[in-house]
Amino acid sequence: MHACLPVCLSIFYLSIFYTARERGASEAREMMEGDERERASRASELASELESERGGE
Repeated sequence: MHACLPVCLSIFYLSIFYTARERGASEAREMMEGDERERASRASELASELESERGGE
């Protein structure tokens, strides 16, 4: 019984650490994808503004 306790606790802590690490990695991935989408939308806005300015001249 006493020999099982440290093993079980270490497995428990490792599983928590792994889960937190995976969650952090997925959140970072989502943030990078969101940033890419924002940059793409901003680039398309700037392109449309530039075209409208050229058309107005």
